[in-house]
Amino acid sequence: MDLGFDYALYYAWVTAAIFAHEGLDRKRPTVRKALVGYRTLLAGAVDLAQRAGLPDLAQQLSHLPVPVPTASAQGWQQFADRLWPVLQARGLAQEWQFTKEQTNKLGNYFAANELLVECLKGAVVTDRQAILAGLLAPPAED
Repeated sequence: MDLGFDYALYYAWVTAAIFAHEGLDRKRPTVRKALVGYRTLLAGAVDLAQRAGLPDLAQQLSHLPVPVPTASAQGWQQFADRLWPVLQARGLAQEWQFTKEQTNKLGNYFAANELLVECLKGAVVTDRQAILAGLLAPPAED
């Protein structure tokens, strides 16, 4: 369960860092939807922290002031900066210097995951939670 929380936490930080990028097209429908849905994403990380037996981290995350969807890139950067110490405490901190092309690819990856989640909401499946849990999981080792 800790691993799931770590992925959710890192994903929440990366997403905030993507939102902080000045070149991000905030008018793109998938980006707008992601901005609006960010609180749900962070709430999922809080829930995973609770289920992983990490109530202090859950409380710390739940008290972070999440920017409004229309916040500036600077507002999202400040939020990402507030998440950074939480990642450091979990041993997840890694400084990345993304190029514009890499940031665009990450944005596309994010949009694709959001689309998969939206499709899953309407799909008839036997184990929705297992699919969601596996969305951002690393590839299985052989």
